[in-house]
Amino acid sequence: MIGTPVHLQERRVFNVSEERNRQARKQLWLPSRFVIVEASPVLNYFSGLGVVQIPLPPGEFLVGMQDPAGARRFGMVRFEGIHDLEGWEEQA
Repeated sequence: MIGTPVHLQERRVFNVSEERNRQARKQLWLPSRFVIVEASPVLNYFSGLGVVQIPLPPGEFLVGMQDPAGARRFGMVRFEGIHDLEGWEEQA
């Protein structure tokens, strides 16, 4: 089941599956009101020499989650049993 819109790398907008939201909430110890609003399989490190892009291992994403009041939490999540390309439906 595809639901909440999420921004995923390169400013493209996707809908994220409830299973991805469920796994992210569980791993980050967040209540059910939080949903993924940002996700990336690449960690951008801002050094004094510029931006270094570090690809994360397959299945791992840096996610930003938000609740209806606007509180945000960020963390690394490993999605189990979901291929990296599944559970994201690009918005037209």
